[in-house]
Amino acid sequence: MEMYIDRLSKEEKDKLKKDFLSLKEDALIYKKAQRLFIICLVGLMYGGFVIFYDIYNDAGVLHYVLDGLLIIFTIIFAYKTHNMKRVELNKYAISKKDKKEKKKK
Repeated sequence: MEMYIDRLSKEEKDKLKKDFLSLKEDALIYKKAQRLFIICLVGLMYGGFVIFYDIYNDAGVLHYVLDGLLIIFTIIFAYKTHNMKRVELNKYAISKKDKKEKKKK
């Protein structure tokens, strides 16, 4: 699904993101999603470390299954939080575009 922000240039995206993050109430969800995304990246690193540790110590199958589930769910959660950030930024971009079009009329 293509969003409005996908059609913008890199400079326009950066300016839009900077304007959006300057807002306090509207950007709260975006900032929390950014924190969750960073936690997901830490979870992925931890999952990779745990898998190598289990391989080194010849752990049982249950450990491999749990490590795999940790990595799979962390990847899914990271994707969803990244998508949530894009959707929030897209909503702001569309509302800003609509305001510009109303001013022209």
